[in-house]
Amino acid sequence: MKALALCLSLCLGMTMALRAQPVPWLVSDGGNGHSYEPVHALNGITWAAAQADAVNRGGYLATMTSAAENSFAYGLISSDISYWYVTGSEAWGPWLGGLQAAGSAEPAGGWGWVTGEAFAYQNWAGLQPNNNQNENRIQFHGHNAPGGAPTWNDLNDSNITYVRAYIVEYNSVPEPSTWALELSAIALLSFRRFKRR
Repeated sequence: MKALALCLSLCLGMTMALRAQPVPWLVSDGGNGHSYEPVHALNGITWAAAQADAVNRGGYLATMTSAAENSFAYGLISSDISYWYVTGSEAWGPWLGGLQAAGSAEPAGGWGWVTGEAFAYQNWAGLQPNNNQNENRIQFHGHNAPGGAPTWNDLNDSNITYVRAYIVEYNSVPEPSTWALELSAIALLSFRRFKRR
């Protein structure tokens, strides 16, 4: 019985590890071949810290260069309220890789992506960007949408109150982490031992 419990525990851990892996947007599905990973930051996180962590992981904060890409990335967090900070009818979502160059005309001038890609596609929420409080970074935001929306808001880059997640984009499908592979092997061995008994 202990072996079964161990196997189930390890298999559950393996499933959780696999769920934490980046999700590829395959070219065969109309995608760009990149992968996207939503990351929780339950105590809040600044845009700069989120971008630094994204780079540490081998990627960057996600850039939404088309309606299809925006829809794909939003789909990763749309059904999980834990990626959103909700206040009344407002839903504050994950950081994205959009930023406004210092000294740009407010509120709509000088926006770009961390990768330097063209800022041709835009999906601002109503009345955004508004530069309400020196707001120069982009996040998903739902106005009158307490469950979230695929639209964007400009927000101050140091705001940690309203942002509890971010989305990392990778230029390819990253290799599974070593610990996830080791956990898979341990779970398989445990299952085989249990099956022999």
